[in-house]
Amino acid sequence: AGDDQPWRWHLERACAVVGAFVIPVHLITVLVVNDPATWSAAALSSRWQTPLWRVVDALALSVALIHGLGALRRRVQVRFRILGVVLDVVLVAGLTVVALASLRYRVVS
Repeated sequence: AGDDQPWRWHLERACAVVGAFVIPVHLITVLVVNDPATWSAAALSSRWQTPLWRVVDALALSVALIHGLGALRRRVQVRFRILGVVLDVVLVAGLTVVALASLRYRVVS
């Protein structure tokens, strides 16, 4: 299953390594440092005024999408090849939305 496209395996492993650092930083800052009950659109807007947080949040979402959908794709493609293509389309669309949102985000006041 993994021999036909070894780059997928390497991509998933790279996402796992990046995710092992980025996702805990994201979760700690959102759930431990800040009170989750106080989160609002204004809090997110203030967080995203800093380019570093845009990168951290975009990386967290991207590695989760790549890693999760990649694993799901491997499981379903064995029986249903068309689902592999559908998951590829969902992955590309999701990554495009994350990239555009983090690059084009503007604070609306």
